[in-house]
Amino acid sequence: MTERRFLKIPKRGSGPLVRRLKLLAIGALTLVSVASWTPFPDGNGWTKTHVVEVHSKDHPLPVDRHVLATVVFVTSGTSYTFPSDWVQAGSKIECIGGGAGGVGRSADRSGAGGGGGAWAVITGAATFSASTAYTCQIGAGGVAGSNGSTPGTGGDTWIVNTGSSAPASTATGVLAKGGGAGSGTTAGTGGAAGSCIGTSTASGGTGGTAAGTASTAGGGGGGAAGAGAGTGSAGGTGIAGTSTSAGGAGDGGSGGAGGTLSNPGGAGTEYDGSHGSGGGGGGGAGTGITGVVGGAGGLYGGGGGGGGAGSSSNSDGGVGAQGIIVIIYTPAATASANFLMWW
Repeated sequence: MTERRFLKIPKRGSGPLVRRLKLLAIGALTLVSVASWTPFPDGNGWTKTHVVEVHSKDHPLPVDRHVLATVVFVTSGTSYTFPSDWVQAGSKIECIGGGAGGVGRSADRSGAGGGGGAWAVITGAATFSASTAYTCQIGAGGVAGSNGSTPGTGGDTWIVNTGSSAPASTATGVLAKGGGAGSGTTAGTGGAAGSCIGTSTASGGTGGTAAGTASTAGGGGGGAAGAGAGTGSAGGTGIAGTSTSAGGAGDGGSGGAGGTLSNPGGAGTEYDGSHGSGGGGGGGAGTGITGVVGGAGGLYGGGGGGGGAGSSSNSDGGVGAQGIIVIIYTPAATASANFLMWW
């Protein structure tokens, strides 16, 4: 069962957000879907748990609970402690690398877009234990290029089950490469699937090239790769005037939409309403006296758009979006109903 109706994620320090949906009534029994979002105490991410309860008219508490899945989003920090109810069997750990920044306009030339982050997953390869802390890294988004300065590459995203360095094989963890930065009118390449560590991998989208002349738009950023359609789409090529130079969609169209002219890429939604593979930022416009900055990459892993080339002023590229770690597992069923209320 897939639940696709979501509410706003709770803020750090707040209690869990609980959503109930009545599914089906059969005689004296009622099936209720319960989804809850709980922020980490340190603010580094969220845990989403989805269960189906069986209620009876003759009893105030659920008579049975079936845990469908728990999804954990790790968005910052350098270590992660696996939950006490973690079950290795059937689990998945997915990573999206950070997106690269877009090239800024320089010497009357529009800039190219940055590459999107790659995606990688391990399914039952590396072993992780419940209630144990492991070293991880969330790939940072690349900084934007400005007036000829080199934009930043996207950082790699990974988690390892031994030591404090990036994993070297699927026996020790999973790693998704960050997107590559462009130079001048040459687009940045997406994070390469072949350089990732995982049982399955996909490359990020390449940024769009730039025309390299005055009054032209910058190239769009590349979309991040993801679990759906695979490789992220490439960013659009910068073209003259106010014509649209869009970023590439995340996850080959299943993730966030590419940003239109100068606008940021859309956030990915494959996991819920705000988590997934981000779209690339739109390239900056280039008409008139002042060029327009490139759009930022969408969360997570979208590349930044290149800066547009106005006739007399420089324009920065867009910043790349950070990466993310997504942990999906099915814990053992529990009879606890402390946070639940009768329908």
